[in-house]
Amino acid sequence: MANSVTIAVIRTSIVTWIAGWLPRRVHRLQVLRLHRLVRTLRRLYDSYPGPIVTRVHGIRAKLNGGNPYPFLVEEHPLFNRPLVELVRHVAAQVDRRVVVIDVGASLGNTVLLLKEHAADSIVALHCIEADEGFFPLLQENTARYSEVVLHRAMLAREPKLVASLVHHHPGTAAAIGLETVPATTLDLLLLDRLPHCDIIKIDIDGSDGEALLGAGQLLKRDRPAVIFEWHPHLIHQAGNDPRAAFAALDAVGYRCLLWFRNTGHFSHFSNAACSEIKSWERFLLEMQRFGDPHFDIVALPPQLEHLAFTIASLGKLPPPENATMR
Repeated sequence: MANSVTIAVIRTSIVTWIAGWLPRRVHRLQVLRLHRLVRTLRRLYDSYPGPIVTRVHGIRAKLNGGNPYPFLVEEHPLFNRPLVELVRHVAAQVDRRVVVIDVGASLGNTVLLLKEHAADSIVALHCIEADEGFFPLLQENTARYSEVVLHRAMLAREPKLVASLVHHHPGTAAAIGLETVPATTLDLLLLDRLPHCDIIKIDIDGSDGEALLGAGQLLKRDRPAVIFEWHPHLIHQAGNDPRAAFAALDAVGYRCLLWFRNTGHFSHFSNAACSEIKSWERFLLEMQRFGDPHFDIVALPPQLEHLAFTIASLGKLPPPENATMR
């Protein structure tokens, strides 16, 4: 028994060291041609059941075993940067700290990201997470922040039973299970609790459009900026409509969309009724066998459309004079 405990402690220490050291140093090892060592260390990390204590965005956090987030952040310097720029620029535009709704809060990744890069821009952050494994870690990772409010709920376009969540990889979960669970709408959950919201971020692996369809009153009342994941492969797996998010936005007058690759790099502009969306869907489904391609899409309401060029350039460039987004 003592030996088993000792082995467990040693293994935990090794995996904790990997989680804190390897993501930042993997490039150095690759330059030294230590590819096999990198693969071995990453396999040890990925196979560990967890939890793992490490630092995420410079903040101590507890992750479930094999969670790839620390590696994604280090491998892709612009990862989630569109959200950071959106928060910063909307706060500057309204000249106050903003209220953010985080749908699919996972372990608190967005909270830690924004605490590192945009803490002075936020007055309240409402985190919504339904996964029974992620939620306790979300509570632990955000407990120190008084501006963070947690809600455990599944979201849909209307109150109904939906498929349960399944971890299709360690970092996230999708509503593709065989059982059913009750879901509510974003309007029913938060409309009466919030006097206003400024930004809605949604990342729920194939159900983003469903959540937006259930937020019509919030979108009409507050005209928040929206950023959501568009992943046709997961959308089809979940049995949802790939056009749902665009229909929800178009119905309440959102015209300006900024498309970012999932690495954070800007791709292109469109409007919510763009005829090319179907072509992008076919392309991403075809490319799925070569990786996990998808887009993070920023939707700006009419009063914020002038921020499009600045956000697309990740804050580096001012908008062209007299630019419009139609």
